[in-house]
Amino acid sequence: MQETSLRERKRAETWGTLHETAVAMVLEDGLGAVTVDAIAARANVSTRTFFNYFPTKEHAVVGLRHPHLDPATRQAFLDAPQDGQLLKRTTRLLLAVARTASGSALSRTRRREIFDRHPELVRHRTESFRETEAIVTEIVTDRIALVIGHQPDEPHVRMLISMASAALNFAATNDPTFILRDDVDAILDDAVDLLREVVQKS
Repeated sequence: MQETSLRERKRAETWGTLHETAVAMVLEDGLGAVTVDAIAARANVSTRTFFNYFPTKEHAVVGLRHPHLDPATRQAFLDAPQDGQLLKRTTRLLLAVARTASGSALSRTRRREIFDRHPELVRHRTESFRETEAIVTEIVTDRIALVIGHQPDEPHVRMLISMASAALNFAATNDPTFILRDDVDAILDDAVDLLREVVQKS
């Protein structure tokens, strides 16, 4: 167990070093002037090691991992009561999975600087969230199937995911740092309640 923990800590340190090095070099010299070989050399690792952590230099700069859903969270979602709160739970699940993709410790100011200088990097963040939505779509489909006894209509599930994404995006737009707050679930629930109110009145 201790050996595994040390290995995981070492991997996290190497990932962080490569990410921070890539960011620093791009801010200094520009995305086009920076190469994978140069990032690896400054981080004191081999190019082969770099590719064990990131598929491209752009991924290293953005600092995103592949999102995932841990088994305990998945089971808790499947076992939740039928209380009419599936949209709220789905919104919370989206955030939980999205968080697994973010390993960056960059300040909000530095992150904004990167994307302002190189807007082409935004698509990588978008692609990551699409992966997140795909993971959540699968588990939501399984949850609804358990409740109704057969596979749900795909458009229904896609609309549910779209609504959850809209509520999450609204909360993040209102307060980009809301995920750091202790009342993050309440903030998401308020966003869902407002979404429902708007839909009912439209």
